[in-house]
Amino acid sequence: MKTVGLVGDSITYGNGGTYSRGSWAVQALSAAALVTKPDLATTVATSLPFINASMGGETVANLIVRHQTRFSELGRTKYTLGMLGTNDINGLVAAATIEANLVTLWKQLTLRGTKPYYGTIVPQNSSTDYWLTLANQSANSYEPQRVLVNKWMRDGAPISSTTGLPVAVGSAIATTNRCVFYVGGVAQVNPTSGVAAPSGPGTHPAAGLFELANSVETAQDSGLWKVDAGNRTVTDANITAGLKILTSATAAFTAGDVGHYVSVAGAGASGAYLAGGNTIISVQSATQATLNVAASTTVTNAVATIDGQPTTNTINSGDGRHPGVNGHYLMGVEAAKMVAVWQ
Repeated sequence: MKTVGLVGDSITYGNGGTYSRGSWAVQALSAAALVTKPDLATTVATSLPFINASMGGETVANLIVRHQTRFSELGRTKYTLGMLGTNDINGLVAAATIEANLVTLWKQLTLRGTKPYYGTIVPQNSSTDYWLTLANQSANSYEPQRVLVNKWMRDGAPISSTTGLPVAVGSAIATTNRCVFYVGGVAQVNPTSGVAAPSGPGTHPAAGLFELANSVETAQDSGLWKVDAGNRTVTDANITAGLKILTSATAAFTAGDVGHYVSVAGAGASGAYLAGGNTIISVQSATQATLNVAASTTVTNAVATIDGQPTTNTINSGDGRHPGVNGHYLMGVEAAKMVAVWQ
C-alpha cells in the first residue's frame, strides 16, 4: 500500500474546508474525487493512507530549516503531495527566494526517499462582499510574485544542471534540468521551451509539478477566486438598520436558500457591505428572508447576492487566502488526476 505525506501550510492542512471531508489533498487521495461530484456534505474516505505534516502559517523558508520532527515520518511514504508559498508571498518574500527554497525542500524530501509532487499556488485577495462576486474582488499588491513563481513551476521549475539552483524561465535546455508539469494528470509539452519534461543532462529534485491554481482561479494569473455560476444577484433588496429581515420582490427566496451566504451592498457598518459570513436562517416567502446578522445601515433597492452552491456554506473562498469547502473540492478533483498517475 502506498503511503502519502502531505506537506504544506494551512491550506493543505485543511483550513477553510470541513473536518469531515478534509483538505484538497486529502480529498485527492479518494477515488470518489475522480468521478462525479459528491454531495459536499458527505464524508470522503481516502483510498490511500496518508500522514498530514502540514501546519498553519508555514513558509517554505521555515520548513527547510525546522522540519526534523515532522519529516521524521516521511521516510515511510512513497509520495509527498502539497502546495507551499502563500505565506512566503504574503510575507513579501521575492519570487526568486521562494523558488530557491522550494528546490531545497524538494531535495530534502527526495533524500528521505519520498517523491515530491507540488501544485501551483492559489491566489490571495480581498473582497467587499465575501467573495460572492468577481466585481468586488481586488488582487493584492504582492500578486506579481505568485505569478512569477507559478510561471517558473509551469516551465518545469528549471534549475541549472551544474549548480542545481533555479534559473530563468525559458533557459537553454542543454544546461537546464526540468521536471514534468502536469495539467489534468497529463504531462505537458513545455509552453516556453517547446519540449516535454523531464529534460536536461541531470535529474530534478521534484518528481512532478501540477496545475492547481487554475482550479479555483477565474483565469490563469487573474488573482481572482472563481464564483459559482448559480449565484444570483438582485437590485431591489431592502433591509432596515437593527433588523435582520431582508426583502426583495425579485429574489425568489426558497427553503433551499437557508444556510447560504448573502451580501447586501451598503447595509453594513458605515455603508459597507453586509457580508462576512452573513447567512439566511429562514425564509418567510419568495420575497422575504431572515438573516443571522442585523443590518447596520438602512438600504432600499440595494444590490444583494445570494450564494448559489448546491449545499450550504460552500463558496470557493471565505477569506481570500484559503479555499472554502467548494474550493477545496475543486482543488481536490484536479489533484486527484495527479494522484491517478501514481496508480
